[in-house]
Amino acid sequence: NRNIAGQMNGYVWNPVLPLAQYTESTADDVKWEAPLWRNGPRIFPYDLSKAPAVKPNKTYELLRSTPLGLTITTQMAIAALEGEQMGRDSIPDFLAVSYSTTDYVGHKFGPRSVEVEDIYLRLDRELGELLDSLEAKVGKNNFVLFLTADHGVVDNVGQLEFDHIANGTYSEDSSMTGPVNRALFKAFKVKNLAHAAVNQQIYLDRALIHDKGLDFDAVAKEAAYAASLQVGVRQARPMKDVIQSPLPIVPNNLYINGMHPQRSGDVLVEYDPQWVDDYSGRKLGTTHGQPYKYDTHVPLIFYGYTYFDDSTIACAPSDIAQSLAELLGILPPSGSIGRSILK
Repeated sequence: NRNIAGQMNGYVWNPVLPLAQYTESTADDVKWEAPLWRNGPRIFPYDLSKAPAVKPNKTYELLRSTPLGLTITTQMAIAALEGEQMGRDSIPDFLAVSYSTTDYVGHKFGPRSVEVEDIYLRLDRELGELLDSLEAKVGKNNFVLFLTADHGVVDNVGQLEFDHIANGTYSEDSSMTGPVNRALFKAFKVKNLAHAAVNQQIYLDRALIHDKGLDFDAVAKEAAYAASLQVGVRQARPMKDVIQSPLPIVPNNLYINGMHPQRSGDVLVEYDPQWVDDYSGRKLGTTHGQPYKYDTHVPLIFYGYTYFDDSTIACAPSDIAQSLAELLGILPPSGSIGRSILK
């Protein structure tokens, strides 16, 4: 903690290159970017000494939203390699590293921002340092590295409006549970049958439905119908219908793969493309979570001593476990659904 505090003390985030070289970005100052901290700036430079979150006895929350988050993650990874003597014997070791700063900066500023372009330029350098350390400590032909991501992202609503692309915002819980509960009360004469809406799912009060002797499937069907009538909703279906759908369409499979019987909601709500859950209520920053290509397309890069299929055949993060299992000569995990992309 002292080391982290020392690095944050007096830290100023400036672009790593002259701003004129950031040709993949929009202007540095656009009104739909969220500030780095509350009432703080949204343009370079970002002086952390002026942020309330880094004063004594405060959290290190800002760490994850600045290049320091990348640097410290690399330092921790290299320290783990050395401290655990990884790759020094015949038993394979596995090191998982999460560079999450790209996510936090992306949420605040959006995918076309100068800040995001700067973070990826810096990530490239951090990965270079990590690769140099791996090659020096383990040997170039003694490791395989893969790089992927957990999701894509939609453009900021302000950016979409600027580009005249159809879009919209909603505040999921407040804009969904109200009309759904009104419809359910009209149909079943029971209040508050839907108690939450989050992550495109409506959670019904199962205990209340049971206590009132209601037919659960009927309540879920009515809730789905009420949700489907809301502006910006493409379709809404009871989760039971999603699971039993005979259509092998990609979005449906994505939903099924993300469902957990004991934790998921009871009604699935699918919003129109470019509709964003506006957490701030001010159309600032951006988010993800839809089945559309902008949210599901992610990179998958392998680097190492073996050969992987680099053809244009589609692959996915689910192929990683299968490929590594084949490389190691072991059985794949029981839940593996991917294929090997080894040549």
